[in-house]
Amino acid sequence: MTATTIHPAARKLIDAGHAMQVIAGEGTGPSDPTPYTGKRTDRAINSRITHEASHGDRWAWCEVYSHETKCDQRAWMNVTTGELS
Repeated sequence: MTATTIHPAARKLIDAGHAMQVIAGEGTGPSDPTPYTGKRTDRAINSRITHEASHGDRWAWCEVYSHETKCDQRAWMNVTTGELS
């Protein structure tokens, strides 16, 4: 897996100190989000994603908290794609 660039909009949220979480899983089922408390550099974030996704049929991504929705739900932004969930 190669290192990916952090999306510019996500970088602004990361630099502002917003909460971050890692979602990882195996096969088709995601795990519960795990708070990300590591360094906020591109290298550190990519290293964590790579570590979580290694060994077998695993995948992982990192999200940064974006905002509260009108329904009082938290919106998270994927740090590499900029997509909201």
